[in-house]
Amino acid sequence: MPIYFAVSHLAQLSALEVHKLYKLRVDIFVHEQKTPYAEIDDADALDTTFHVLNWDADKNLIATARVYPCVIEGKDMVQIGRVCVAENHRHQGIGEELMRQTMRLADEQFPGLDVFLEAQTKQRDFYEGFGFEAVGEEFTIEGVPHLPMLKEITVATSYLEHCDCGGRALCAVSCRFCVFCGGEGDAHAACWVRDGFSKEPDVGFFNGEGLGHTVERDPSGIDTTVDDGRRTG
Repeated sequence: MPIYFAVSHLAQLSALEVHKLYKLRVDIFVHEQKTPYAEIDDADALDTTFHVLNWDADKNLIATARVYPCVIEGKDMVQIGRVCVAENHRHQGIGEELMRQTMRLADEQFPGLDVFLEAQTKQRDFYEGFGFEAVGEEFTIEGVPHLPMLKEITVATSYLEHCDCGGRALCAVSCRFCVFCGGEGDAHAACWVRDGFSKEPDVGFFNGEGLGHTVERDPSGIDTTVDDGRRTG
């Protein structure tokens, strides 16, 4: 079944879309994980917060994450959080694709800023696969162990450090993780072309002109090894 990515501020969502967003997150972070967690917070409603929404063809919300600017120890950064996938859509690579899209959004909206998140400790390997490193001691949220993790962004095209496409395609992490990049600027599942050097991306919500470009994808070729139920900040 095809799935779709879109991005919005909370105020731009309909009442039903907000309901679906909060229901998915509460179902996972509160009910499934059995934590009395203050799931809905003020960061959701800020006009600087972007919600990444992954819908199926029947308009069911199957995955989500959020991105917003923050200041940590006096340094401007961007934070990714509330990364989750509906239980009946796990083990299909959707969590990995969601992270690729979310990292792509962070780079577009907040270029050059390091990316911070608070990951459940058991998901450390997953986030390390996207270039994050633990930067502090383990702590708990409602009894659940977490780690602060950071991906340092040194230059705007740092994701291209392993790419052979000459800077024409921006890979969501780097080409060592991008099994769909042809290395010559072709825009496949993990690449977003900034300057029109290659074909229209067949996945993602970026068209080089801002938000709202939603396109269809078929997840059948995505790796299916990751458990996608996780909480970040």
